[in-house]
Amino acid sequence: MTDGTSINNAIAVFLALVVTAVIGCRAQLFKNEKNSIEKKNKTYQLFVQVMGTKELSSHIFSYCSYSFIEIAMISKCNKLCNSLVSAGTMFSPFLAIKRLTKVNHLLWITHRAKSIHSIDFSIIPSTDDVLLEVAKCCNVLRHAIFAQNKIITDVGLLNLVSHCTQIEVLMLPGTNITDHALSCCRIYLRNLRYLDVSNCDNLCNEGLVELFEECKLLEFVDLSSTKVTDGTIGALMQSCLQIKQIILFKCFLLTDEACVFMSRAPTAANITHISLSKCYGLSDASLTVLAKSLKSLTHLDISHVETITDRTLIAIAENAKDIALINTSWCKLVTDVGINALAAECPNLKELHIRECYRVSDEAIASLKTNKCTVFDY
Repeated sequence: MTDGTSINNAIAVFLALVVTAVIGCRAQLFKNEKNSIEKKNKTYQLFVQVMGTKELSSHIFSYCSYSFIEIAMISKCNKLCNSLVSAGTMFSPFLAIKRLTKVNHLLWITHRAKSIHSIDFSIIPSTDDVLLEVAKCCNVLRHAIFAQNKIITDVGLLNLVSHCTQIEVLMLPGTNITDHALSCCRIYLRNLRYLDVSNCDNLCNEGLVELFEECKLLEFVDLSSTKVTDGTIGALMQSCLQIKQIILFKCFLLTDEACVFMSRAPTAANITHISLSKCYGLSDASLTVLAKSLKSLTHLDISHVETITDRTLIAIAENAKDIALINTSWCKLVTDVGINALAAECPNLKELHIRECYRVSDEAIASLKTNKCTVFDY
């Protein structure tokens, strides 16, 4: 009997040890998981910090990496937001959602978090119905991103912007959007400041011109690899008086007239960034004229425009005193004369790209490096 009792006691002790070990392991796993979430998402940390507080000043919470947050955690955070709002606390929960892949997750969030200001639709099946559903819940949406999204249609885009009239950033690179979409959407995009329609093969000019006429606040536009023509650039410069950054990479249909439009516009003096890389229809003479008008220019990319000579660089040196970055790679007519002008007149020049510029000597490059300018010549 004693032996049996001893065995039972030993078994009980063993089982207790096993249970303790299992509980300890689970606790450690939970702790590790919690630590991992805390490290990967600062928003979660902030929520943990304010859980016990009675008062909370206005904050902006950004879910910049949704893939690290469980749905349950978003629910928990949303309940906290709602409780704080119900209590009359000053609180502004603005959410940014990206890297979502499932429509049901997106709809789940948009129906519960009413203050979403940014959504990346790039890898979400963005059908017309989905965009309409999202738009009805997110009328304060500011940023809409559709990079390389081949599913979005003209109707879907109209569904979104007609409900979300506060959009400031619209990114549509590589989509199938047409001129008709921009024509229909323009009246809802009057707050637009940032537009990216690069690599949109179905865009021509009519829709862009009409859009520019409405978007008076536009500051950044990327028209790379589109069929944009000189007239569209003229409309941009005439209508968008706040424009500061223009990206025209691989706009093969542009000619010297585009440079004339830009140089004559009153907004030319406000432009800080411009890319004309691989715009093969531009001449050295027109770029020289344009450079004289770009008084505020800080970043210039004229790489692969093989007509460029020292004249353009001298004009930049004499007029754009705040220039910080120039890319003249594959401009094979550039020589020491142009480089020395930059070295002498541009004290703020920090980065110069001169790959394949065989006429530039090591001595000219050395003169730039003494000004703490990084030269990329390989």
